[in-house]
Amino acid sequence: MGAVSRYLKKVVDPFLNSKGFTRLKKDFPTVWFYMKEEGNLHQRIDFSQSSWDKNSIRLHAYVEGFYSEGIMIGFEYFKTEDELGDILRTFIVKIENEILPFLDRMSSIKVYGPSIEAAKRLMTSYKSASQKFLQKFGLSLEREEELIQFLQDDLRLKKQNNEMPAEEDMELGSGALMDIIERKYGFDLALDDYTKSPLLKRIGGDEDALLLPLKLIYDCWNKMDRDNRLLQSVLEDLDRQMNRYQK
Repeated sequence: MGAVSRYLKKVVDPFLNSKGFTRLKKDFPTVWFYMKEEGNLHQRIDFSQSSWDKNSIRLHAYVEGFYSEGIMIGFEYFKTEDELGDILRTFIVKIENEILPFLDRMSSIKVYGPSIEAAKRLMTSYKSASQKFLQKFGLSLEREEELIQFLQDDLRLKKQNNEMPAEEDMELGSGALMDIIERKYGFDLALDDYTKSPLLKRIGGDEDALLLPLKLIYDCWNKMDRDNRLLQSVLEDLDRQMNRYQK
């Protein structure tokens, strides 16, 4: 057992355990994960070593689903195990006074998270979902900008009212987005074997690409109060990715 693992067990584990965190099974030799289920989301505190220097330690605290809004303490370097212990005790003070209150605030936010099951279902039914959505709200794929604006405005209004959108509407809206993506890039998305979809092959990252339309809708609602043009921005980014691929 290395010095970092030994001192985490000795110094950090008792403290985080008392706060409801559990150390997770280690997937990487230089990263140690702690998790607490709280509210809608899971709180995470990760410790890691630099791959270049084993006498280093870094802390990253975040709530799953809000990776870009965590708290990071950059690498601290030590020469002796006593110095490592001092660094970890300093981290504990910061966790107590700053990080735990931050994580509690973030994990109390109402959020939606798409499921892989819903994504698989949409891969074979997005055409009918899209038609239901268009008919329900009197929209048309021919007027793409109007459709995107409607989605953004509808989600923003619900966010302002702290109203969770209906699950069915989220999936129907995602179906309409898939229709738009197919029209723009000529993809045939409705495959029985969703893992062989051209969309997955061209964008990469099987599960991320599979969840893309759903994640656009969910992330748009989750973060609408911070970026009221998020949906359009992500589609524009997809445009740039596809243009680079085609070149």
